[in-house]
Amino acid sequence: MKAIPPCLLACTALMAGGCGGSSSSSTRSHAQASTRRSATVESAPPALAGVRGRVLTAGEMPGYSPQGQRLLGIDAQSWTIVDLTPPAQRATEGAFLSRIGFVAGVRENLAAAAGQESGLSTVERFRSAAGARTELANVVKQFLASPPGAKTFAVPGIPRGRGFGRSGAGMAGVNVAFVSGRYCYLVGAGGPTGVPGAPTRAVVIAAAQRLYHRVPRVG
Repeated sequence: MKAIPPCLLACTALMAGGCGGSSSSSTRSHAQASTRRSATVESAPPALAGVRGRVLTAGEMPGYSPQGQRLLGIDAQSWTIVDLTPPAQRATEGAFLSRIGFVAGVRENLAAAAGQESGLSTVERFRSAAGARTELANVVKQFLASPPGAKTFAVPGIPRGRGFGRSGAGMAGVNVAFVSGRYCYLVGAGGPTGVPGAPTRAVVIAAAQRLYHRVPRVG
């Protein structure tokens, strides 16, 4: 399991210097290189066809837009790279994901129209709905076990949706995760507080609600 789930780090990366849109160019290039053979969902292996269209698109999170190429994980191990799991934890995390039936995933990095804010939208497909629910529980558990200040909040309009975030030292992050069938989704944004465009729960929740109501319930 992740010590601190990298897929959440629209919230924590900006505060800890880690991931999401704020990840280093070298880290991102490693992820891109590892997934180059599946550069587009349309031409990707069949497992990835099922995740097509299941991340945020332009306009679904106001003030944020897709940045760069979508990163694809074609198996559990490649997803640990795309998801920016620390190298020392990739073997353990990959084994965990394989055990719960990970099939494929997509990560969309988001950039704010102005300022230093960044965000992300990810989807992971599993062989069963139980696997997706296990991943959601793991994501929230590991986030809450990370450094102080992590809090949960209600997510209206998304059955069993989980909201969680952190603020401190002039930075804040907000994340919403939910499961629909065999898919586990995460939407997040993070950046400095007290500036125009600073991430808010309302913006992230609204984006997650749009995604929840847009994506197919089966597949």
